[in-house]
Amino acid sequence: MKNTLSAIENFVDENNTTSFNIALSGGVDSVFLIHAFYLYKKKEKKEINIKATHINHNINPKSSDWSSFCESLCNKLSIDFISKNVYLDLALGNIEEQARTLRYEAIAECTSDNECVVTGQHMNDQVETFMIRAKRGSGIKGLGCMKKVSLREIKNKEITIFRPMLNTTRKEILEQADNLELSWVEDDSNLDEKYDRNFLRNTILPEFCSRWGEGVLHAFSRSAELCANSEAALKELLDDKFNSCEEWNSKELNKLPISLLGNKALQSEVMRHWLHINGIHYLPSKKILQETKEQLITNFQPMKEPCITFKNGYDQFGLRRFAEYIYLIYPNNDQIVKDKHLAMAISENGSDESKLLAFGCAGKTIKTNGLTIALRQHLRKKGIPPWERDCIPYKSDGQVVTKLPTI
Repeated sequence: MKNTLSAIENFVDENNTTSFNIALSGGVDSVFLIHAFYLYKKKEKKEINIKATHINHNINPKSSDWSSFCESLCNKLSIDFISKNVYLDLALGNIEEQARTLRYEAIAECTSDNECVVTGQHMNDQVETFMIRAKRGSGIKGLGCMKKVSLREIKNKEITIFRPMLNTTRKEILEQADNLELSWVEDDSNLDEKYDRNFLRNTILPEFCSRWGEGVLHAFSRSAELCANSEAALKELLDDKFNSCEEWNSKELNKLPISLLGNKALQSEVMRHWLHINGIHYLPSKKILQETKEQLITNFQPMKEPCITFKNGYDQFGLRRFAEYIYLIYPNNDQIVKDKHLAMAISENGSDESKLLAFGCAGKTIKTNGLTIALRQHLRKKGIPPWERDCIPYKSDGQVVTKLPTI
């Protein structure tokens, strides 16, 4: 308990945060966590606001009982309680990922702007995450795993997440929970070893600890921390590199200047950094990045207009090149481009005139500098990539374009 109370005290003092939304599942970790906050407030007589949010995934037959347990616990501790239901699409598969995504989205909806979300992940969780990501071949960013304090954007809302128990092992939590005579619920799905995390938790980590002692967990956790430190240093260097590049425009985040890529050793890291700036949290695999470098940089053939696709969660994105830029193509890219240029047209001409605008380059021409040329050719000279040219609004007299928004 001492480690957790100390982590809470340091966070409150350093961040001047007084409102907390605790993710309460009813398991021993979150029950121990909410008692730690309760004791901290009582002992330190701090004016902090605590509430708990329970997410019911509606999968386990006992889920309603767990929700009732959490509500009863909060009533006993005089802590405000929120219960929220989420429903998974079992046909989509990847139950763990779905549950995690829906859980965070639901918690974000229940979190006010001045509140910090607190979760009960501990050192064993960190080690499990490290092993799962190492199995996938993650780099230093992935192996950095969970941070004690992190910012996460969820549905256009920036949430601060505080994890005060990352330096505490599950064994220590269980021992202290028993000493405090706490009660909690047991989720029997945690015994199902078809899930990698459960296999690591129930079979692999106990074997490691049996052979090398609990210190092996601290060693893995330290490796994760070192990876996180290296990733932070790399991020700082890349931020400087982006900010010092004249071709980089922070108002057009979806355009990566080729000049920023530098030597081969840095190219993948630059692309990962750029994608992360654009909110891509599930970064493309090494294979996808290698294909991107091959088709869009090393052996780029403009006439083929290659597009490299990858998934970020359930959404499919693309990478394309035009002139000296690589573009990030969003799932609804055409509509984004149309909306952007329509907004410009409305700003220039008023909403009434914008109703007369049309789209599509086929067969259209435009007069410029005394010459009549194809609209597509004109837009190419203006730096509009091929896949966006049919998304530029215009006014025309027959086949001749008479007005374009400022490009």
